[in-house]
Amino acid sequence: MGSGGKIRIRADSKWNVPEPELTLFICSAGTIEGYTIGNDVSSRDIEGENPLYLPQAKSYNGATALGPCILVTEGPIDPDTNISIEISRDSAILFKEKISINQMKRKHKDLVAYLFRELISLMVLI
Repeated sequence: MGSGGKIRIRADSKWNVPEPELTLFICSAGTIEGYTIGNDVSSRDIEGENPLYLPQAKSYNGATALGPCILVTEGPIDPDTNISIEISRDSAILFKEKISINQMKRKHKDLVAYLFRELISLMVLI
């Protein structure tokens, strides 16, 4: 969903958690070209039933919001950058939080390298 759009939660879930995310905009060469923010909603009760249900708990139509824009920088984003999330319903703020991206466990380049390690091996096979 785009910025300001309405995201969904699964009708069969009773415990849904917003997860503010820093989203990397990566080109096909595996380089980080920009950044945006996202909200990756997880249905924790479904996820908790069985680890194999993780795709159903995180990947469903309308479960993620991105934007409103892409920040294009000449170098890596400042690790002290904060991202924030605000969830409102009927003009009432239900949830509001912020976090510094320097609290991420893995470096952005490491995440991209892990993703492209598999993608590159697939390209070699094709």
